[in-house]
Amino acid sequence: MATTTIAFTVPISLSRAFDYVSNFERFPDWSGNILSFKKNESTSGFQVKVRFWFFPCKFEYRIIESKYPSRLVFRIKSRFSDQTETFSFYPDPKGSDTDTKILFTSQMELSGLYKIFGYWIFCKIFKNTRRDIRKLQEILSQGKILGIRNFQVIHD
Repeated sequence: MATTTIAFTVPISLSRAFDYVSNFERFPDWSGNILSFKKNESTSGFQVKVRFWFFPCKFEYRIIESKYPSRLVFRIKSRFSDQTETFSFYPDPKGSDTDTKILFTSQMELSGLYKIFGYWIFCKIFKNTRRDIRKLQEILSQGKILGIRNFQVIHD
């Protein structure tokens, strides 16, 4: 299983940050590889078609834990991977009283023959993940300039 962890700060309240991230319909705004996105009425999840390198892949996204406004966990399944992504929201101790620190952790396990290409797949996916999380930070910051300490890749 491969894991990446990113910590970043945004200049908005915990509740606003949580509301934005937990709204799956906003996911295409900050994830650059989404080709299509639709709600699956039977499972309360979402069917997402994503471009990975040149290949389109289908994923099932479902919220498995939602503790307002401190934690959001969702599961992403496809034919070649099983992934858990966690967003944890905290008041930023180094920022102002309205700054929120978000800790994002992604754990991914490949299945079948895809394990052979594990290192390459993890490098590509986590590179895209870092870019998407940076875009999320920019959107939540509403154009405010943030210093380098406000985006840290802790584990990759």
